[in-house]
Amino acid sequence: IPADLPPLRKSVSATITADKEGITVSAGGITERFSCTPEPSEHAADSTILRIFSQSGESTVQLDPIEIRNETGLDGYYINPSILKKARRSFLQELSSAMADTREYQAGINESGSSLMLPDRYLLEGERTPWNMDGVEIDGRTYISFPAVTYDEESVFRAMEEKLACLRNPVIGLNNIGNLAFAEKHPEYTYFADIYLYLPNREAAALLKEAVPSLAGGYLWLERDHYEEPWPFRPTVTDYHPPLFISRACYRHDGLGMSCQGCSRHNTFRAEQNGRKYTVYADDCMTIVRERRE
Repeated sequence: IPADLPPLRKSVSATITADKEGITVSAGGITERFSCTPEPSEHAADSTILRIFSQSGESTVQLDPIEIRNETGLDGYYINPSILKKARRSFLQELSSAMADTREYQAGINESGSSLMLPDRYLLEGERTPWNMDGVEIDGRTYISFPAVTYDEESVFRAMEEKLACLRNPVIGLNNIGNLAFAEKHPEYTYFADIYLYLPNREAAALLKEAVPSLAGGYLWLERDHYEEPWPFRPTVTDYHPPLFISRACYRHDGLGMSCQGCSRHNTFRAEQNGRKYTVYADDCMTIVRERRE
C-alpha cells in the first residue's frame, strides 16, 4: 500500500452558526459551543470559517457540506482564525470519538461435526472446464458446480435446476457472488464454496455462511495451506492448480484470426511460449488456458 495513500474519511454535513457571543458547530448529532466575540468588518467571515472547518487534518471525519449561518447582527464580521482552528480541532476530536466503529466481531463457532469435507478438487473438474455442470458422483454424493464466469445467469440457473432434478443427493458448488441468488431461491439444497468463491479467512466464511445457511463446507483459498480455528465450518485444504486464466475473448477467432464459419464451438489448441507449454480450450467463444505438465 502506498505510504502516501490518504486515509479514508467519513463526510458529515455540518451547520456553523455565528452570533454575538461565539460560534455553535453541529454535525453528526454533536453540538459544541465556542465563545468568542465577532468583530465588525467590511467582509463576512463566512469564507474563512468554511475554509478552516473544511480541513480535517488527522481526523477520520470531514465536515462536508457546511452551512454557515450569520446571526451576529452584522453585515460583515471577523473572527480570529486561530480561534476557529482551535474550535475545529476540538469539534472533530469529539465527533470522531462519537462516530468510532465500536462493533465487535466474533468468529463463528466451528461446527466441525456438520462440516462437509470435500473430495480432491481435481475430481470435480469437467471434461474441459474447472467446473462441472454435469455432476460427478463421489461417495454417495453428486458434486455439481456453477461456472466461474456467467454471461446469461437466468439460462444457467434454469440449466442447473434441470440437472438437479435428475441427480441423487446433490451438493452444489458456488463459484461467484451471483450464485448466491440461486442458493437463496433453493434453500433445500446443500452448498459448498468452490475454488472461485474465495475463502481467505474465517470472517469471509462467516459472512458466506450467514448468506447461505445450508453452506456445509468449502475449499480454503488456494494461496493458503492451513487455517486456525474457530471457523463456522471446517474448510477443505487443496493443492489444486486452476487454469491460468479464463477469457471472454475467443482464442480461435481473436488470437488465430480464424473465421467463425464452420466453427464447432469446441476447439482445442496447443501453444508454447518461452519454453512453457499450454493447452487452450476455445468453447462457445470463451477461452480457458491451462499449463501442460508433461
